[in-house]
Amino acid sequence: MQVKDIMKVPVVVTTVESDAAYVRELMERKGVGCIPVVGLDGRPNGIVTADDIVGLPDESLNVAEVMTRPVFTIGPSVGVQAAAREMLQLNVHHLVVVDEGRLVGMLSSLDFVRVLAEE
Repeated sequence: MQVKDIMKVPVVVTTVESDAAYVRELMERKGVGCIPVVGLDGRPNGIVTADDIVGLPDESLNVAEVMTRPVFTIGPSVGVQAAAREMLQLNVHHLVVVDEGRLVGMLSSLDFVRVLAEE
């Protein structure tokens, strides 16, 4: 099984023009805990998690000021076991799936739970 078999598509994304309040509202509306920040070319520039914006004293901050960098990425043809090891090694719950540098999906620790639950 490969990353492309369990990744989420389409991915809710935002751009650096957004502010933290917009990203928080987008997370709530779409039911996600993480949103990649992409450029016009579709390449990930950063990632914003709920932890990044919870308790911010000023939600008018530009997303570039609160996003996490670097973005940890993985290819769609990587095996899920290797992806799980990568997430453990990096101590992250999300990996942005890229193909030729462009965002094509999102992998979260919950995706692994879903795979196990369906077996």
